[in-house]
Amino acid sequence: MKKLALLLAGFLSVFFSTGAFAFQYAYAFHDPLLPSSSYRVDQDHKQYNSTYGKYHIGEDRNRGSCDDDDGDAVYSIANGLVTYAQNAGASWGNVVIIRHIRPDLTRVHSLYGHLKNSYVAAGQEVTIGQQIGEVGDAAGYYPCAHLHLELRTDRTLEQSPGSGYAYWSDPIWSSHTDPSDFIANY
Repeated sequence: MKKLALLLAGFLSVFFSTGAFAFQYAYAFHDPLLPSSSYRVDQDHKQYNSTYGKYHIGEDRNRGSCDDDDGDAVYSIANGLVTYAQNAGASWGNVVIIRHIRPDLTRVHSLYGHLKNSYVAAGQEVTIGQQIGEVGDAAGYYPCAHLHLELRTDRTLEQSPGSGYAYWSDPIWSSHTDPSDFIANY
C-alpha cells in the first residue's frame, strides 16, 4: 500500500509539473486588442446546416466580414497535450486536437479546425493561451476564413477529426459539448 501511495504521489507530481491539468479554460481568441466579444459564432453547436442536411458538431467563429480574421492567432483553451496536428484533407485543412485533463481526472479534447498554419506537433505539451495556429479557410475550401472549435469527451476521438456534422440520431452527441457553454462554466 505504501508503494502504491508513493507511486501515485510521484505520478501526480509529474502530472502537475507538466501543466497537463486544466484548472481553467479560456477562449481560443484572447488578443487584448481584439476582445473575444469581437468574434461572433457564425454557425453554432447543434445548428442545422441545410447544405449538408446535418447538425453542426462544433462552433464556427468569425471576426469582421469574411476574411478579416484570416491569419488571426488561435490559442489553446487550456493546458494539455497535442494528440493530433496535421492536414486532415479538403474540408478540414490543418487541424489540432489537444487533450486536457480535468481536476476530476476526466478528459476533454479541444479541436481547432480549418487552420491556415499550425505551430504545434503531436506529443507536444501546450499551456493555456499558447498560440497553436492561425485562423484559415482550409486552404481555400471555404469562401471565408473561420475557426471551427469542438469540445469532445470521448477519448477515441483524440486521434481523428471525424466529421464536423452529424445526424440528430447519431450517438456522437453524447461525446460533444457546446464550446462556449463549457468555457463559460469552467
